[in-house]
Amino acid sequence: SGSAILYLAIFAITPIILLINLILVIVSEPSSLLGQNPITFIDSTILIVIVPIFIALFVHEFAKMIMAAAEGAKIEKAGLMFILILFAPFVQFTSKTLKGLKRRSRIRILSIGMFANLFLAILFIPLFASQSAIVSNFYEEPNGALITSVDPNSPASFNLRAGDVIVGIQRVQLARIVSSQDINSSAEFITAMRNIPSGETFVLVLQDFRITFQGSDPPEDAKIIAGSYIGVEVIDYQEPKYGFLSPMLPFYFKEFIIWSISINLILGIFSVLPLPLSDGNKILDELLNISQIQSATKSKLKRLAYMISAVLVIANVYYTIL
Repeated sequence: SGSAILYLAIFAITPIILLINLILVIVSEPSSLLGQNPITFIDSTILIVIVPIFIALFVHEFAKMIMAAAEGAKIEKAGLMFILILFAPFVQFTSKTLKGLKRRSRIRILSIGMFANLFLAILFIPLFASQSAIVSNFYEEPNGALITSVDPNSPASFNLRAGDVIVGIQRVQLARIVSSQDINSSAEFITAMRNIPSGETFVLVLQDFRITFQGSDPPEDAKIIAGSYIGVEVIDYQEPKYGFLSPMLPFYFKEFIIWSISINLILGIFSVLPLPLSDGNKILDELLNISQIQSATKSKLKRLAYMISAVLVIANVYYTIL
């Protein structure tokens, strides 16, 4: 049927997407910004990750519940289960109920979660594209680099703290200031630091004071090609138009959108992969049962699908996350 062809196409396309992503990650060179960054990028707070995960799981399971009701399937259990540090929504059907439905209905119920996650990811894309316009209603234009954290073993640990705002850099030679540059964003700060050789003396101009530094070599695990290292994490500083707002909110807003898109895409893609205990595994069973393939051949095809999916998942996680 047309539905079977559609789901079979999705099964074929998903491993190809993961394979292409894996190849791109392996052969691509680090970007000039990341590769030459004299600071490390701020890590997302755990809440910025947990909330998108919960939303993605809720949408996934809620879509299955709605489709089950539309197809006449009986829901055995629905609720929240606690996994590690996360409350995860779940919907459980009785096997008898699913077996009593037509194959097309079963496939729809099992696959609707994937389509719901992909649709939600698409909905977040316009929000990502218009985030600057949204933030501009509550914040001024960037006018500095906000320090979000300081490496306790770095030169900056003695003088700087989270919340300081860098607004300029002055280069010094023979105790004289030879050049001065205003810093209006984190990118400008990164570029300026990249152009200061290790060992050279420079002055950081902050909103309330100035500090003289001597650029140092980066630690071994820092991805720095050129420039000085002082050991701070920064984001664009945007002054709030309203006193109750935090300068960190624009960053968290951007991170929330990025994580929401990424998690929904990941959940949508991985839920269709034929892995044990996944919806994709059950959909594969339904697709194989449509054909007239012998049981022994079906078992071999399932093992092959498991192996390919597991290798792709492990390789993608290793090269993109670990």
